[in-house]
Amino acid sequence: MSFLFPAFFGALGVLAIPIIIHFFYFRRFKTVYFTNVRFLQEVLNETAKRRNLRELLVLASRLLALAALVTAFAQPYFSKAAAKKKGYADVSLYIDNSFSMAAGEKQTNLLETAKQNARDIVKAYSINDKFNVITNDFEGKHQFLNNKEAVLNQIDEIKISPSVQKISAVVRKQQQIVSTGKNNEKIFYDISDFQKTTADMSAISDTFSKIKLVPLKSVEQRNISIDSIWFESPIILPNQTAILVYTATNHADANVNDVKLSINLDGQTRPAGLKNFAANSTVRDS
Repeated sequence: MSFLFPAFFGALGVLAIPIIIHFFYFRRFKTVYFTNVRFLQEVLNETAKRRNLRELLVLASRLLALAALVTAFAQPYFSKAAAKKKGYADVSLYIDNSFSMAAGEKQTNLLETAKQNARDIVKAYSINDKFNVITNDFEGKHQFLNNKEAVLNQIDEIKISPSVQKISAVVRKQQQIVSTGKNNEKIFYDISDFQKTTADMSAISDTFSKIKLVPLKSVEQRNISIDSIWFESPIILPNQTAILVYTATNHADANVNDVKLSINLDGQTRPAGLKNFAANSTVRDS
């Protein structure tokens, strides 16, 4: 239960007024002497007990009435969200770390925004909840439920990756991971820019888990995609130059110049020059 105006509970101090009146209000009785007051004394004692009980009941009624009045002004209400939080949850977070999430500046690109959103989500839950974070890489270290501290460290380590996963595959992976948890409530957070090629929402099967989508959008759209890539010769000979051909498309409405091209081979990145892309154009080069 929560209260809309909890400050009204400060008025509960008025409950002291009936109590003070009860204990400090003394009735003055006139003493009348009789020749034989034994039977009269028994009647007076019994009457005094009844009177004291009646006065205590009246006092309790007044206190309850004042307390109910103060509570009514505080406007109590029941929050469904708060009621659900009483049970612990298994929370899985997906952070899209594909190349499209590198849009923007280095310190404020979509990936950094997604990581900050994920941190805020984790911190909003109880320390007793369990968490999991996955990326497009589906790494082995991300296949388990962890505590808050461990998953926050994993979020910090996430970097841009060439791997791409469809949302339906991500949700299936999340279901698989949280199925090992002991908590009844299962919640998924999918943080991504939801590219058309990966956002296959219709392919997501029915699930009892709550799926919460957190869409991100770059202020400046400068998306360049590599559509296809192949070797010019079907046979690669040792110690011979191999020509690699690619086609790339600039999806933006403005020209993009001096795009750095590179090749990642065996964990090493090798520069492959600069390229200019006209607005809404497709380029083929080698």
